[in-house]
Amino acid sequence: MAKWTPDSEQVEEVECIGRRLFNLTDIQRPYDSSGNPTLLVTDFFDTRLETDLSVDRLGNPNPSEVVLKHLSTLADEECSRWRKCREFIGWSCLLARDIRFRGWQGQISPQPVGEGSSENVYHAEISRDGWRDKATSYALAATLMQEFSAKARFEPSRT
Repeated sequence: MAKWTPDSEQVEEVECIGRRLFNLTDIQRPYDSSGNPTLLVTDFFDTRLETDLSVDRLGNPNPSEVVLKHLSTLADEECSRWRKCREFIGWSCLLARDIRFRGWQGQISPQPVGEGSSENVYHAEISRDGWRDKATSYALAATLMQEFSAKARFEPSRT
């Protein structure tokens, strides 16, 4: 299977965007009757208020298996560096065009990171402009959790 190469200038409306989900040592994540993880507001809340919210570009329009395998390895490495991270479990993913709601006219921008074996050309960021103080950042996280809960599907880790 050929590796999907994302556009380096823009995120297409029909790209599958995924937010990484981790099981942490101090939070017990619930699962639904199908065995899929229930989303938590903490999945979308980042206390680094000066940064935008990281997401992965998984494919266009469906997740690419090659991309999922590559990103699963990177996410496992990321988890191993966190003191409270037990495991990377996968992504909550939906199409970029479905991340729209009243009060947020933000943008999803390509933001490749890393180099060598840690390079992630699939990294993107959801703009938090206008949502950078603690209260509005939490409100954005809660809204994203609701949007993803209503529209997204779970894509499990490939490791």
